Amino acid sequence: MDSLTLFQPALPAGALRDLTLLPTGRRYRFPRTARLLDIDASARYRTGGLPHGAHSDYLHPESAHLLMSLAEAAR
Repeated sequence: MDSLTLFQPALPAGALRDLTLLPTGRRYRFPRTARLLDIDASARYRTGGLPHGAHSDYLHPESAHLLMSLAEAAR
């Protein structure tokens, strides 16, 4: 067993869902059964200054769109 496996939570089947970051003109359809979402934003977040690189490249309209869509789904 590798060290990463030790820290992975035990989730029921279907609780973790993978989604892709969407453009602002598209509507998210969040699965109701998911407890944890893994958003792949690698196509959008590629640049950013030192020392963090892409981790500091989040100031885009798509970021706000995702955040607001999650807030709306949680209501």
